[in-house]
Amino acid sequence: MRDRQQSLFKNSEPVSFSGVVTRVIFRNDENGYSILDVEGRGEEWTVTGVMPHIMAGDMVSGDGSWRDHPTYGPQIAVRQISRDEPRESDRIEKYLASGAVKGIGEATARKLVQAFGDDTLTVMRQNPERVAKIRGIGPAKAESFSRQLKADRAYQDLSLFLLPHGIGQARIHRIYAIFGMAAEMLIKENPFILAERVSGIGFQTADRLAVELGFRGDHPSRLKGAVLFAMNQSLFRNGNTVIHEDSVASFLSERLDVSEEKIKEAIATLLKEGKIVKVAGHLHRSVEEVVSATDVEGLSTGEQPSIGIESAFDGLVSLSDVAVIERSLAYRLRFLASVSPPGDRFMSED
Repeated sequence: MRDRQQSLFKNSEPVSFSGVVTRVIFRNDENGYSILDVEGRGEEWTVTGVMPHIMAGDMVSGDGSWRDHPTYGPQIAVRQISRDEPRESDRIEKYLASGAVKGIGEATARKLVQAFGDDTLTVMRQNPERVAKIRGIGPAKAESFSRQLKADRAYQDLSLFLLPHGIGQARIHRIYAIFGMAAEMLIKENPFILAERVSGIGFQTADRLAVELGFRGDHPSRLKGAVLFAMNQSLFRNGNTVIHEDSVASFLSERLDVSEEKIKEAIATLLKEGKIVKVAGHLHRSVEEVVSATDVEGLSTGEQPSIGIESAFDGLVSLSDVAVIERSLAYRLRFLASVSPPGDRFMSED
């Protein structure tokens, strides 16, 4: 079969494929790069590229272009690939019986397919009340099945959305753990939430994604994201808990090539939203915002945020200079006491 492919394909020629994954030859969980063998329609392909987490036995479809590997021969360099849910009753039953959905074994899989046929997965996802009527399942299990299927689809969609933007599978896993099924929607609304909330993702990664999503250079979300991230890094990296407003505006204006006025407008919006507090011209994060924005899992494992604050923030003041801030930050500092501060860079490459 591969000899026949060798004689038929041309390098870079577009090709589509659909079939079952017979073998996962290689997978890099950090960046999502994988090599798969896929079989379908009497043909077999080796598919390579960045893709969501796919396992042997999964049904997949996608497209790409042929390339001739000097050692392994013809391969498909994937442009896009997705895991397909089975559509026929017999395949759905095998899929459910395989343990793909927690709480479903062979007997329950058979009951579900007998009740709903080719529509089984759709009904399970969208109409758990119908599933609950099946003997031996009940409302709690039906809701669990529905949540699992919805979560699986949301995770796959998130992977398909972020992988082409250079965000690897390990980070996608953390992003999903933080934001859940709303992750894709939240990121599209404000990609800078990644830099604010996810350890290991820096401002530049979020900024590149924002540009690709059509956010302009002085977009309010970009400027607010830069302010919050700068303040977070000042705290986590250097231990500075307050920053003078003028220092933030001056520094970010130079780094982002926008006016200080625009930066101060972003600061004013953050003050109204309650995400930061200003005392005597000095800014600090509200306790609730810092705690909610802290990726505790990432920090506790020693992962370092990818950017920091330079010593160029010479307008920083110590906590002892502002007593009222010291009191309000006491809880936050206790919360972060076990986190060792990493090095210090600002908006360097991720």
